[in-house]
Formats: sequence, C-alpha cells, structure tokens
Amino acid sequence: ADVSLDTSGFTTSGDGGNGNWKQNGVTGQTPSQSPAQLGNALLNDGNGNQWSLVGKANVFALGTDTPVINIPGGFLDLQEACDFFAGFSHNSEQKITLEIQAGFEITTPTTFVNVNSSFIEITSVDVEVKVGATFPSTSSVINAVNSRPAILNTIIDVDNIVTVSSYNVTSASIATIAINAGMKNGGDRGLHSQNGSTVYADNCVFTGFQKAGVHASRNSKVQCADADFSGNSQNPANTFGAIYASRGSVIHGPSMNATNSGAEGVRVQRGATIVCPDVDLTGCTGTAMIANGGTISTTSGLPIMLNLKGQALVAVSGGQAHIGAAVITHASGVTDPSIECRNARVIANGVNISGQDGRGIYAEGVNAMVDIDGGVIAGGTDCLFAFEGGSINAVNSTITGASNNGATATQGGKIIIAESSVTGSGNDDLSINKGSWMSANSCTTTNGVGTPDISDTNLTGGFNFADNGNRGFIWS
Repeated sequence: ADVSLDTSGFTTSGDGGNGNWKQNGVTGQTPSQSPAQLGNALLNDGNGNQWSLVGKANVFALGTDTPVINIPGGFLDLQEACDFFAGFSHNSEQKITLEIQAGFEITTPTTFVNVNSSFIEITSVDVEVKVGATFPSTSSVINAVNSRPAILNTIIDVDNIVTVSSYNVTSASIATIAINAGMKNGGDRGLHSQNGSTVYADNCVFTGFQKAGVHASRNSKVQCADADFSGNSQNPANTFGAIYASRGSVIHGPSMNATNSGAEGVRVQRGATIVCPDVDLTGCTGTAMIANGGTISTTSGLPIMLNLKGQALVAVSGGQAHIGAAVITHASGVTDPSIECRNARVIANGVNISGQDGRGIYAEGVNAMVDIDGGVIAGGTDCLFAFEGGSINAVNSTITGASNNGATATQGGKIIIAESSVTGSGNDDLSINKGSWMSANSCTTTNGVGTPDISDTNLTGGFNFADNGNRGFIWS
C-alpha cells in the first residue's frame, strides 16, 4: 500500500501530467474507474485496487467537482494546500475538501490574503482537531485579509495556546463557517470580524475563550443564529462580553447560547447593535448585558436570564436596551442593582425580577428612563430607586418585599407607579425626597387599598404636591 505511481500520460481524465498516485489499501473495487466516475481524486486500476492522489495536480482537470484531499498527504498542511489551489479557476459547482487526517495537529497558521478560497472546505476525520504546542501563540489559527477564506467545517481546539483572536477576518473579508463548526478554548477571542468584514456563522460553536466568543468591530457584521457561545469571557478582568459588538458593528443572532459566561455576557458599545432575541444567559457570573452607547434588542423573543451571579443589565452613556418581559432571577449575594440605567434608555415592560440582594431597578441622570409597566419586582433593598432626575415608569406593576423602601424617588428622581401595588416593605412602601415626585394614583400600599396609606410613606403631613417644601407627591 506504500507504492507510488507516476501517472504522467494518464490522459483519459487528465491530471495535468504531474499527478502522483498512491494505493490507499482499498481493494475489490470496480476495475478501471476514473476520478470522474468515482467523483473524487481517486482511481481504480484494472485489478480493482484503489489509488488516491498525493501529488499537486489540478484536481479539477480530473473530471470531478468535489475532490477530497488528505491533510497531510499531497500537502504538508492547510496553508500549503490553500495556497496551491487559490490560483485555480473554477465554476460555482466545483468544490475541494481538505480533510485533516486522524491525530493530525495544526502547528502553522492558515492565512488568506486577497484571494477567493470559498470553494475550499476544511473538514476532519476526528470530531475535533487540536492546535499543537509548537503553534505560534501570537498568530490566528485562521486569518483572512480582504478575502473569502475556506469554509471551516470542523471544531478546532485551540488549547489556550493562541493569545490573539483564533478565527480572524479583516479588511472587508467575507467568511462562512459551517453548522456545528468553529473553535474552542483560546486565550483571547474566538471569532473576530473587523474592519468592514462579514461572517455568516449560523449554528457555529465558539466556546471557552478568555475574552469574547464572538466580536464584531469597526463596522463589521456577524450573522450567527443558534450559535453556541457558552462559557466565554472567562478572564475576570475581561471587558469584552461573550457576545461583543463595538464601533458601529452589528451582530444578529436569534437564540444564541451564552450560558455560564464569565466577566460579561452580551456587551455593545460605540454605536454598535446586537439583535439577540431568546439569548440564553443563564448562570452568567458577571454582568449579563451591558449597553454602553450602543443598542441591545430582544424584541422578537425574550432573553433567558436565570440564576445570574451578577447584574442583569447595565445601560449607560446613551445606551439602549429592550429586553421585554424577561424573567430574571439572581443567585444570592448580588448587591448591585439588577437593572442599572445611567443616562440611558431601558424598555423592560412586564419584566419579572427576584433574588437580588440590592436594588431592583436603578435610574440615575436626567436622560435615564426605565419602563417596566406590568412588571414584578420582588425583594432586594429598594425595588425601585430613581435618583438625580432619573425616571422609572411602573404602571400596573407589583412591587413587593423590599427590605428598605418599595419605591424611592430622591434628588429629582421621578416615578410613575399608578395602578400598582407596593407592599411588604421593611421601611416605607413609598419614599420621596429632595425635589422629587411620584405619581401614585390608584396605587395600593400595605395599609391602603386603591389609595396609599400615609403610614406606608415617609411623609408626615397630607398628600400634596409640595410637602415640607422639598417633597412632592401626586395623588388622585
């Protein structure tokens, strides 16, 4: 099986005159079959023995549209094979599969520069391919510059060897990652699309990275519905979310899995947008969502935010977040606000929050507004806290079990809590201070049904717009 055959002059299907063939150990086949008949870079001799291509011939000249080339085999590694085939002309039906053989480890980067190699697909015999210990740590495993790289259709275990983005596309590249393919366990980011690039990666897998599982930056795009980005952002000092978009970029990923994220789950900033209906953030250790000057939208499906070990949402600096009627539960020990809004906009109508040890909803700044109409906030120190001009709209909501105050408006804070129920507070159900106001018409408190009872407030006089000169209540 180790005999090689020089097939110069093999002209029935043509091999370009420079193909070398090797018996692959398969016998008993139909005799005298050409590559075109077999649909691969194979031939059967007159005795039914099979031969596979190991030389650097133009496989398209063999008459098959989908040849499979072993790596290693005719080529030492992926880079040598991709470089060789990059210059070939081909039609849209012609594909090449580079199949990484069992036990082979990747020790050299694969880079595409100014080429279209999208007719090449990288697969493997093993379920996963490992990056070898001698791989250069400061290089991406796959890197594309102004190119269409080969389609990745296997899982590559980076084994924490690489300290930069493991799969990197830049300079207006366009890449495709096959279903259930991707990389895992890198020292930096997994999938990075930057500088005007686009990646199509529905159902991809990028897990166990120290920073982001996916990062779109500098006006780039990633389409990644049903992607698995679980267990990312493992470095506690990391400021990249497991799912991260920045600088005008867009990530569109319905039903993404970001469970057990470390430092952060979903992060958006600098005018970027993440559309992530039904994203699963269960078990996130740090902040589940951060909107810092960008937009997070889950309008067509509710995020799953259970057993969070940190804050559910932080929106700051003009950021916007729409999480709808999400059910948010916290593990014990979360003393920061579940939803924190500082000069930003949060829409969470119908949200249900429980388990936090700190505040439920916190709004600070004249440009801060949080809508939770129809919501349920249970427990924590203050269920609602509006501060320094921040506004909370909580019409027809249920506020219960705060250890301090159910709803607090202070230093110009504003709360609309009409037709709601605020009960069971450790101190006051309703508290207002320092030029703030609260609209609480038809609001039920612990001792007042349909109208707040003064004993459930911090007021000492009647209910009026300007109590003691610096407090304001609006009642009906």
